[in-house]
Amino acid sequence: MMTALWALILGVIAAQTSELKVLDVMTGDDSNVHRPAVVMATNEQAWQRIWSEHHASVTMSGGATPNNFHVEGDAPPHVDFRKARVLAIFAGNTPGITGFEAKKAEPKGGSDILRIRPIPAPQSANNRYIGAAFAFVMLNNTRRPLTVQMDMRRSVQAPPDWQVIAKFSAEKKQ
Repeated sequence: MMTALWALILGVIAAQTSELKVLDVMTGDDSNVHRPAVVMATNEQAWQRIWSEHHASVTMSGGATPNNFHVEGDAPPHVDFRKARVLAIFAGNTPGITGFEAKKAEPKGGSDILRIRPIPAPQSANNRYIGAAFAFVMLNNTRRPLTVQMDMRRSVQAPPDWQVIAKFSAEKKQ
């Protein structure tokens, strides 16, 4: 009995003191979410809603789908929400962006900061390319507030211009 209680106490302490870590990133430019949005999934129901909207199959003339990745009925990738959460970033129909990369995850004070950078389209297509860029960033559960910043610089040669695009309050213990 004492061993189980001790393990539980250590688990709670570890969950509260762990540093923010990016566990995985899935990104691309073929989302069916065509408006800018930043949302967080902390449970299976929220993840299913976000994935369904992103992954919705759109029938085009002739019965084709926009690409082979979006197949109706596909389930979202498995996430253990006891240990992780998923940040979803959608750029909408923004020219010149083919996805996002998670640049830095760090604690600051009693909260966490995640920095995201858009992945530009190749220079030859940069001004002509319009996709629906997205990223799903799997993060460990730190149970602290999260601030998401994005690099908004206009030129690759310019220094980073980190601006807050979303804030999420601390997660409640499950």
